[in-house]
Amino acid sequence: MMKHFESMQHEYFRLKQKNKDYELQNIRIPPYPTNCLDEFGDIAAGICKYTSMSTIATMDYSRDGHGQSNTTNTPAVVSAIEFDKDGEYFVIAGIAHKMKLYDFDSVMDKPQAATPIAILPTTIKVSNVCWNPFSKPILATSYYNGSVQVWDCHASRILHTYTEHEKRCWSIQFNSMNENLMASGSDDQKVKIWSLVQGNSVHTIDTKVLVCCVHFNPATETQLAFGGSGKSTDSTLRVWNIREDEAENVLEGHLNEKNFVGLATNGEHIVCGSESNEVYTYYKKCQRNVCKYDFAQDITDDWSGIQVPRMCNSVHTIDTKVLVCCVHFNPATETQLAFGGSGKSTDSTLRVWNIREDEAENVLEGHLNEKNFVGLATNGEHIVCGSESNEVYTYYKKCQRNVCKYDFAQDITDDWSGIQVPRMCTTDSSSDFVSALCWKKESNIVMAANSQGKAQILQLSP
Repeated sequence: MMKHFESMQHEYFRLKQKNKDYELQNIRIPPYPTNCLDEFGDIAAGICKYTSMSTIATMDYSRDGHGQSNTTNTPAVVSAIEFDKDGEYFVIAGIAHKMKLYDFDSVMDKPQAATPIAILPTTIKVSNVCWNPFSKPILATSYYNGSVQVWDCHASRILHTYTEHEKRCWSIQFNSMNENLMASGSDDQKVKIWSLVQGNSVHTIDTKVLVCCVHFNPATETQLAFGGSGKSTDSTLRVWNIREDEAENVLEGHLNEKNFVGLATNGEHIVCGSESNEVYTYYKKCQRNVCKYDFAQDITDDWSGIQVPRMCNSVHTIDTKVLVCCVHFNPATETQLAFGGSGKSTDSTLRVWNIREDEAENVLEGHLNEKNFVGLATNGEHIVCGSESNEVYTYYKKCQRNVCKYDFAQDITDDWSGIQVPRMCTTDSSSDFVSALCWKKESNIVMAANSQGKAQILQLSP
C-alpha cells in the first residue's frame, strides 16, 4: 500500500475538492457521490485487489505440431489472441503460418503440458482473427496477402476462402446481430461485406483510404465504422449504413496519412487515434456532445428514423503528445476511456480520460513503448498493457504506478519429459516485446504473448 501512497493521497484530496465544488455549485445532475470516503474506499479496494501475476499455463506458438521448438529462426510473433463467445476456447495466431486452438479447461487440467486441440495451418501470415458471436466453432481470419477465410474449428477445415481484396487485409469482424454477416478492411482501399451463405462479397465500399480497422455497431445489423489513411483524401472516419449504401456520418478532424492509429467503438461512441498525436472522440449520432461543442449542420433521418447529422466534426479532441496505437472504452461506462501509444518525445504512458469532464483522470506509467504495438486490454477497472521490456504491466485505473507486473524473461517451462528447463533465449533478448493481450471476460485471467511466440495464461491474485 505504501508504494501507492502518493496516488491515494492525490485521489483523496481530489475527491474532497470535487465534492466541495459540486456542493458550492448546487449541481445535482449528473449525480456525483457526496461521501468521498465511500469512493475512496472503493479506490483502496481496487489498488489492493491484485498484487501479483503468476503463470498458470504456458503455450509455445513457435513449436510445431510434434512439440519441437522452432529451429529455423523463423519469426513467430503472435498477432492475435482471442477467446470465443463463451470463453471456452481460445486461438493463438501470428506470422508463423499457423493458428493454434486450445480448450481452456483442458489447459487448466494440464497447465505444464498445454496441448492444442487443433493446429490450423495457413500459407500466409495471419493479421487478425474474430470468433462468430453466435456459432461457437466458426472463426474468421484475415491475412497479409489480402485473403479472408472462415474456419470450422471443430472440424479443422476451411468453409470459405475469399480472395477479392488485392492487398493486405488488416481487419476482420463478425456482425453481432447477424451470424452470417462479416466485414473486412484492406490496404486496397476497400471494405468488403461478406455473407457466409454466398461465395462472393455482397457489397464493396470504395473508401479511398488504406483501411486499417472495421467495426460493426454492436447494437445494429446495418451500421459499421471504418477508418484508415491516405494522402489522396482527407483523413476521416465513416459511419456507414450498409442497407442504404451511404455514409450516415463523416467524422473529420483527425490526421492519418501514413500509419495505423487505431479505432474502437462501443456502439454509440467512436474513438480514433491520429498522426497529429491526438485522440478524437465522436458520437455516431452527433445529437449531443460529450463536451463543449455545438453542431449546427443539417440533420436527416436515417433508415431507422433516428436523426443524425449528415456531416459532423469531432465532438472532442484529446492532445496526447504521443503516437496513439490503441484506444479502449471502459465497458462499464460511456464517459471513460484508456489510450496508449509511443513517442520518443515523451515518456511511455497510458492515460485514463474522462470525456465528460475533459480531463485525464490518471496517467499510468512504467512500461516501455517506443516503436511496437504491445497490446492493451481492460475489464473496466484494471488495465493490462504490454511493454518493450518483455513484461506485462497491470494498472488500476486510479493508480499511477502498476499494481503488479509479469516478466516473460523469467519464465520457465516443463519440457516434454517433465523436467523444468529455462526457456530458450534469443541472441538479442532485449528486443523481445509483448505483442498481444486478451482479458477473459468476467474473470481474473489474462492471456499474453510476445514476439518470440511465447504465450502465457496469467492469473491476477491479491
